[in-house]
Amino acid sequence: MFAYAKSKRGDVAKNVKQSKSMAKIMNAMTVEALIKQAGGSIPQSMIVEVNKALNKIKKVND
Repeated sequence: MFAYAKSKRGDVAKNVKQSKSMAKIMNAMTVEALIKQAGGSIPQSMIVEVNKALNKIKKVND
């Protein structure tokens, strides 16, 4: 999903390198927040497929 969004942002996005601190920040974000950050670069059909895959993961009860 991230590679797709990056490809839709042009040459500037293709040349950006992700730092360790940025990766740490992104890993703490929810999927919903990451999709919003993509600013419409991710098609609705891809979001639906990601949601279906995530729904198959068993939840851990604390």
